[in-house]
Amino acid sequence: MYVRERMVLLVKQRLLYFNLVSAESPEMLGVVKKMLAQMEAMSQYFDVYTTLFRRNEASIIPLETARKVMLKHWQYEMGGSSAQRFWYLWKLLTKVKKAGKLYYYVFRNGRIFDVVYIRYFVPSIVSAPVFMLLLKFLKPKVCVLEIPTCINNVEKELYGPKEGIRKAISRYVFRYWTKLLTNFADIIVTITHCNELYRNVIVASGNGIDLKNIPVRKNLAFLFDTVYSFKVIGVANVSFWHGYDRVIKGLFEYYKTNPSINVYFHIVGAGAELENLKKLTESLGLSEFVIFHGPKYGEELDRLFDEAHVAIGSLGNHRKGVRVSADLKTREYCARGIPFVISYDDVDFPNDFPYMLKVPADESPVDIEQILQFYERIKNRDIVKEMRDYAEKNLSWEAKLKPVIDEINRLLAERDKGNRDRG
Repeated sequence: MYVRERMVLLVKQRLLYFNLVSAESPEMLGVVKKMLAQMEAMSQYFDVYTTLFRRNEASIIPLETARKVMLKHWQYEMGGSSAQRFWYLWKLLTKVKKAGKLYYYVFRNGRIFDVVYIRYFVPSIVSAPVFMLLLKFLKPKVCVLEIPTCINNVEKELYGPKEGIRKAISRYVFRYWTKLLTNFADIIVTITHCNELYRNVIVASGNGIDLKNIPVRKNLAFLFDTVYSFKVIGVANVSFWHGYDRVIKGLFEYYKTNPSINVYFHIVGAGAELENLKKLTESLGLSEFVIFHGPKYGEELDRLFDEAHVAIGSLGNHRKGVRVSADLKTREYCARGIPFVISYDDVDFPNDFPYMLKVPADESPVDIEQILQFYERIKNRDIVKEMRDYAEKNLSWEAKLKPVIDEINRLLAERDKGNRDRG
């Protein structure tokens, strides 16, 4: 009996990472990187597969293949108001078709998986019941549901306070689907500590990062020189909750004082809020001091990070009702060794973390002088090494997912033992 149980432990059980993230969309790049990093951490314990949802492809692929294909062939969205309505309809129909193909593929091939790890997705009136039937058919030994953002916040963002027949139906489907899925799951993983109450095991993991793919900043001599030109960087798929407008308005107030230090704000990335920020910059006469780089990757992005003194995290999470968060970009700043500014409570950084500046979670312009003083206090410390060490100990996906994996393995062992006893 001992030998048989030992052999069971030595064979990796199969895990399916189920997601409907569109892998070719540039705004999903950060999410795709996160999923791959999670799967890499899981692969130490399981034989990992994932669903691929890209262009006309909808299938299940092993992690080895996912590494090669999931970060390729990004497609930018079509612009132009004349084509927009047709484009959205085409996207919707294409997504429905791909989802149908994927569900059919999982239906035919999915019973080989011991664990199904689901990244929560917003349901439709069609997809929700089909997916629940699929899960019941698969009968995994353990079902895990990851909720990246607290459900109450997702509902507020999607449906808001306004009502109408369409919104009322969508809201009902959303709530009913969420209840079904959370009741079905054996383990619920939340990235932040949510107020929602579930009957299942809840593991609040926080967001992690893949340290292997995040380089430490270089060319550091300038950090300790007398500062006459100060560079602040913000990297994001720019949305209203990033609150970059607060920095721009802060620069406007700062330059009214005729300062001796020039402060520049480098914004890297695309996003829905970008045009508004450009208009705000122009209207305030700050085009010389706010630089829009667009999306940057690889060495170009590394160079911009290397030249920055301080990075800007999310300064507008309160705009979507979020006070506690675990933003990925903040973790990347820490891993690179760049002090950062945020306005929310972060689950992984205590309030006395020396390389973090917290500003008020409101609509006030950011006090640029406060950022300069913050940097002056820390600039002679071993910033990069201490921040990287902190990231390695606290922010890697291996560290974040260990409690989740331990709980999965506990349930697997419990259920495998039950099956052997019955056999």
